[in-house]
Amino acid sequence: MNKHPSAENTRDAAPVDEPKARKAKPKAAKRTCIMVLGMHRSGTSALTRAINLLGAELPKNMLGANLSNPTGHWEPERLIALHDQMLAEAGSSWDDWRSFDPNDLGAQRLRFYKAEIARLIDEEYGSAPLFVLKEPRISRFVPLYAEIFKRMRIDVRYVLIERNPLAVIASLANRDGFTTGFSSLLWLRHELEAERTTRDWPRIFVSYEAMLDDWRAGIEVITNTLRIDWPRSRAEWQSLLATHFSGDHQHFAASTSLLDADPRIARWIKEAYGALLELGKSNHDDVAMARLDAIRIEFDRASTIFGDACFPEMNVRIKTMSMVQAEVQRLADENSAEAEKLATEIEKMRAEGSAREAKFANDIAKARRDSQKEADRKNAEFKNSQVLIARLIGEIDKKDLEIAQKNEFILEEKHKLLHAAEEISALRKSKSWKITAPLRVTKIGGSRIASAISFRGSGRQAVKIVDLGKMSGAYYLLNRAISVLRDDGVHSALDRTKRYILRRRAALSSQNPSISGTTSSFSFTNEIGATNARRPLPERDFAIRTPLPKTSKVVLPKNLAVVIHAFYTELFPEILTSLKNIETNFKLYVSTSDEHKKRIISDMCSEYGVVNVEIRVFENRGRDVAPKIVGFRDIYDKHEYFLHLHTKKSPHLSDLEGWRSYLIGNLIGSTEIVRSIFSLFLSDKRVGVIFPQHFGPVRAMLNWGFDFEAAKNILRRAHWDLSKDSVLEFPSGSMFWGRSAAMKSLLDLELRFEDFSDEAGQVDGTLAHAIERSYLHFAECAGFHWLKVQSGAEPPSESLLTLEKPIDVRLLERVYVPLFEEPGRSELSLSRSYGELRPLRMTKSNNARPRINLLLPTIDPLWIFGGISTALKIFDEVADRLSGFDKRIIVLDSPVDANHMQGFQKYTLNSSVGGAVVFEAFDRMRGLDVRKDDIYVSTAWWSEYLRTFITGFQNKAFGRSSSALYFIQDYESNFVQWSSRWAIAESTYNLAENVIALVNSEELSSFMSQRFGRTDQIVVPFRVNETIGRKIRSVPKERIILCYGRPSAARNCFEIIVDGLSLWQQRNPIDASNWQVIFLGESFDAAKAWPVQNSAVPGKVSLEEYAEYLSRASVGISLMISPHPSYPPLEMAHAGLITISNNYDTKDISARSQNLVGLDQVTPDAVATAMEKCIQLAEENIGCVIDRKEIREIPLIGTRYDPTEIAARLRSST
Repeated sequence: MNKHPSAENTRDAAPVDEPKARKAKPKAAKRTCIMVLGMHRSGTSALTRAINLLGAELPKNMLGANLSNPTGHWEPERLIALHDQMLAEAGSSWDDWRSFDPNDLGAQRLRFYKAEIARLIDEEYGSAPLFVLKEPRISRFVPLYAEIFKRMRIDVRYVLIERNPLAVIASLANRDGFTTGFSSLLWLRHELEAERTTRDWPRIFVSYEAMLDDWRAGIEVITNTLRIDWPRSRAEWQSLLATHFSGDHQHFAASTSLLDADPRIARWIKEAYGALLELGKSNHDDVAMARLDAIRIEFDRASTIFGDACFPEMNVRIKTMSMVQAEVQRLADENSAEAEKLATEIEKMRAEGSAREAKFANDIAKARRDSQKEADRKNAEFKNSQVLIARLIGEIDKKDLEIAQKNEFILEEKHKLLHAAEEISALRKSKSWKITAPLRVTKIGGSRIASAISFRGSGRQAVKIVDLGKMSGAYYLLNRAISVLRDDGVHSALDRTKRYILRRRAALSSQNPSISGTTSSFSFTNEIGATNARRPLPERDFAIRTPLPKTSKVVLPKNLAVVIHAFYTELFPEILTSLKNIETNFKLYVSTSDEHKKRIISDMCSEYGVVNVEIRVFENRGRDVAPKIVGFRDIYDKHEYFLHLHTKKSPHLSDLEGWRSYLIGNLIGSTEIVRSIFSLFLSDKRVGVIFPQHFGPVRAMLNWGFDFEAAKNILRRAHWDLSKDSVLEFPSGSMFWGRSAAMKSLLDLELRFEDFSDEAGQVDGTLAHAIERSYLHFAECAGFHWLKVQSGAEPPSESLLTLEKPIDVRLLERVYVPLFEEPGRSELSLSRSYGELRPLRMTKSNNARPRINLLLPTIDPLWIFGGISTALKIFDEVADRLSGFDKRIIVLDSPVDANHMQGFQKYTLNSSVGGAVVFEAFDRMRGLDVRKDDIYVSTAWWSEYLRTFITGFQNKAFGRSSSALYFIQDYESNFVQWSSRWAIAESTYNLAENVIALVNSEELSSFMSQRFGRTDQIVVPFRVNETIGRKIRSVPKERIILCYGRPSAARNCFEIIVDGLSLWQQRNPIDASNWQVIFLGESFDAAKAWPVQNSAVPGKVSLEEYAEYLSRASVGISLMISPHPSYPPLEMAHAGLITISNNYDTKDISARSQNLVGLDQVTPDAVATAMEKCIQLAEENIGCVIDRKEIREIPLIGTRYDPTEIAARLRSST
């Protein structure tokens, strides 16, 4: 904060919304109040007394001095009591960090308090023309006082004093025992409310630290800004203030840099203090005020959720404690009176009085212990309530998702209802309705439909919708039955009905009753027995807008094949008209069902000038699909590209009449559209199929229908294991452009016409329908992908992408959805139970540059320990030897903030292009782009498990995968013993042939060889960190015990270390009193180290600070219940510390150094015994400079780590 803002920087003291003409010197009032606002312990008392010494009157009845404020509080005691009464009546208190609205008191009680405040102001200050009022509680309800003073004709000037939050927090902890988090929120509430409610009034921001530094300048700025003529002369008040401001009164000090670096302090606090600093320079800084407003909105929202849940319980707890304290005080008063009475009677009774006083002290101690025990219990309940709140929020989010899914289902049912109504209307007008009159024997059912349709009344509206939704399916089946009966006869109709009933019964018997009738992705079938499908959400169903810009120079390939099935010859001219938009030579192949149609087609081709045409007649079987892939199977080897079209009709639904024209228009509707499509083909040789976005009325109806089993069977012949959980995408309507090579997997099946069922007007459930839904799967089998296009004539949509150029490496990542993925894995139990196992959402990248990727849990500096540091070092060493490779760090388990990137200056965040990228995959919705020549380095069991899915994606997307590197840093299965996690972790050590096993340490290599029989592993021997080795100083050893204790890492046995140290201290109190215990590795509450004495918790420190501790300490302890030796004990031994660690299985830690003591049994007593021996040995080194001890190399199983060799192996696989 600017020490003392100038008068110019504070604008004017008049309200900011008044015109300039009114910003002259404020009109004189009968009385003027200087109101000091700010958080408790912020220097409000010192500033209030200073203003009093300038000549402003103080209240008559002031709160006296005490231990926490020995120079006095200078605030009206009766107003404090009234404020506490008012807050309590509204369910609040002085230490409540929720917002307070006096209107919650009700109109009558609010009038009472306004009157009482006015009365006390008059009684405390009388008619004083200038007085100072300070009571920190007022910061929370400034508008209440502003209204009262306005009525009393008292002019108010505000002085807002700011103090570094760290100092305030420390002072509150000392005085009230408040936690850092609680004090932070209390400070934030006072500062936000005081700043917001004084914006339209004369005010100034003053720094407490600045006043201590230069109080004269501060008083001058207050005087000039608030335009106050002090009653005392300058000489007089300068003399009085000369000794008032003293640094001796500041028991807690902190700098802005300390605040910014303190991980305990929340972002809100730091940003709010920064904004207040800016207001100290200009008290109406718009940017600073806007930032404070944003923080206040977030804070209010959180306060509503958590504060309202916590404070009622806390108030009950406080009330209970107050009653206990009052009772204790009453007992104290009674006993004191009795003791005084007895002391005045006779000398003999003094001894008895002393005994009673001792008993009284014991009672107080017991009462305090009981109170503390009750408070601890309530705190535990409060923490449990926080966990409950978090769980409830998660359940609410889950319910919101379910509601969204149900809404989508309702929309789909409404759409089916519309189709059913149209079918009914067409059915009643048809001849078949009259012919099949005997079938309509369900008169009662028909009357129910009529009553459901005509039903009125909102109370049963939902029932109406559900009944009609079910009946739409019934009418669909009735329409199918009529078609079969008409074309195939009664026996065929009965046979098909019987087969449907059997299938439907099996489907219903396998459904969970709780999800029956829904259309969720996991339910097997819909209400008519059709297999459900997973489809992209509408907002993520992307297509490319055509035509593309700048396509005039696109040259179409020669000798294209246009394959058309013309069953409805009357529709053939529409296609012939549009074929003129193909500006290159093409061969037209037409199929039809009889010779008469062939002659008609031939004549039409002649009429339209199409000469290079071949017409074939096939039996009417397999719709348009069989003629194209069976009848014309021989033509694809002659042409690189083809176009599939047919004379499509949809007689079963009237609103699909425009479907054919829509598809033709989006494929060959103009020369620009055709050139655009080939611009996409020519820019990416792996594009195999380009088809139109689905016709609007069709989109809600897309599913597997009755085709899933047929599709699964035919795709199995192409080595594709189909899952209904995979996304269903296909060229609906069976018209598309394609590369002949993309259809090879389908053509190689050598299907015959006999494989297709007889044509009977089927709208679903045939092999032809199954193949239509499988075209794109066969393209992916052949190593190709696909794109969707849509004419720009459609209304603008965010899902319709506009491209400036066809070569866009990000294009594929948005439009193409791999059909071999199973998105439902994210909803399975493993993903829901264990956050680290959430599957990645992957996209296929066209970028041809090779790339090496490192999978890390985090890059947050607070959570980077030895394992991550080593992984980063090895990654850099290998990547430096892979010239021409991009590199990427994929962060799996934590968000990436801007400050996390400070250690990665050469990397960009979340970019799909660039030589060095940090990609945050914590948000699994963000697509991870995968390249053909991507190499992945995993660093933990769960990242290796996820890597296997990335490799599977590579194999399916590109037909191959590169080698990978698994950096095994410990036997991590035992970190999660006897659980699903254990099973997954254990599976990761069964490596594929193209995965290099890189094992961290010689000890771990022996264990992995013994347990898994591995001998082909590469081993990274232990090396002292270069920075640590360089920074260790040769200085005399001191009586310091260095503990590597991480409470969050169970394998470090933090509890055993603490208990062992305490046992040693209690058994050796004289020795222990001379030794300081330092806990490093992780920041934690010092209370967790209780009852260890003489301890400190620096927590996680820099390497330089760690080296300084190693230089001075004499004894170390670091446990690791795993086969890995762990870095800290070896580093301690290297620095000359006599160090306690442990053995494990094949690990003999003492073989590394004579300074290492290896425990075979890890118990508190074993630690205490070893500590006593180590202290005795270390006493000889106190005051001496100890030479460093080299850590011995031990035999390894495998080959020694060489980054050049690993880089060569990885490069050879790309």
